This record gives sequence, C-alpha cells and structure tokens, in this order.
Amino acid sequence: PLIILAFLLTFSSYHINRIAEIKQDIISHPERTRFIQQNRRLDTFAIFSVAIVIIIALTRNLETAALALIPPVSVILYSYNIMPGLRRLKDILIIKNVFVAGAWTTYMFLTATYFNISFNSTVLAMAAYFFMRFLINTIVFDIRDVVGDKVYHTKTLPVHFGELTTRNFLLLLNTIS
Repeated sequence: PLIILAFLLTFSSYHINRIAEIKQDIISHPERTRFIQQNRRLDTFAIFSVAIVIIIALTRNLETAALALIPPVSVILYSYNIMPGLRRLKDILIIKNVFVAGAWTTYMFLTATYFNISFNSTVLAMAAYFFMRFLINTIVFDIRDVVGDKVYHTKTLPVHFGELTTRNFLLLLNTIS
C-alpha cells in the first residue's frame, strides 16, 4: 500500500499543478500540454487519487494521514491564488523552491510513520539529504522553463539572477549535498 500511496500522491500533485499551469506550459512544454488537454479524465483521476491516499493513510494511523495531506495541500498553495491579495507560493522567489523541496521531503516522514518508525537521526539525515536533492531538482527545472517563466513574469532564480549564476549556485548545492 505504501507504494500505491506514493504513486497516487505524486501523480495527483503533478497533475493538479499541470492543470494550474496549462497556459504557461504551452510555451515550454506544448506536447505535454496538448496531452493533458486531450485527456481531461485525468483531472478526475487526480482528485480521486487524493481520496484514495487519505483512505489508505487512515488505515495506518493519524500521523500518516496528516502527512499524506501535505503534498495535495502544498500543491494547491503553490499553484493557485486561494486568498485574494496573497500571491501563490510559486510566485515568490526561492520560497517556491524551498516549499516544493519541503513538500517532497515529507515522503521520508510519511514512510517513517507508515512503518511506525520514530523520527530518529537516520530519518532526519535522509530527510535533509532528500530536501537538498529536491531543492536542486526544482531549480534545474526552473532553468528548463526559463522562457515560459519570463513571459509570465514568474520569479525564479534563473529569471532573476541569470542562468550562469543559477548554474554556479547549483554546483555549490551539489557540493554541499
């Protein structure tokens, strides 16, 4: 069940974000965007996936259920303006990267609670390592999406500081990791 939970959380989180970013993604990823537009039944499956995740997580314990809610809640806060006057997290420089890396890092804690493992130093060290790797990953994807981000004025490190400075920062993060 844990592998199903992880798959459904990953699928639903990515798909919900893809729906929110469809106008922007047409610039950077036209083929993927057309696929999403032609397969709208995936929207329903993404929402249904979140419900299945909650049910599976509740069969383990309340901590697992609470942690399982972090990715779907995070993707909504990241992708959508849910409160008037507040920007979505994707629009805040570096916060977007840290937030996404933190949301994906919850999988370490989700796995620990699923198997009733305490948050010991090993779990925390693995979480720190995965946080750094996810942070690097989000920044790499920002480099890949720089054209669309510039058009839509999305504040990313490569848009704000330039691609060369961002690549040097990534080298530093990789060295630390």
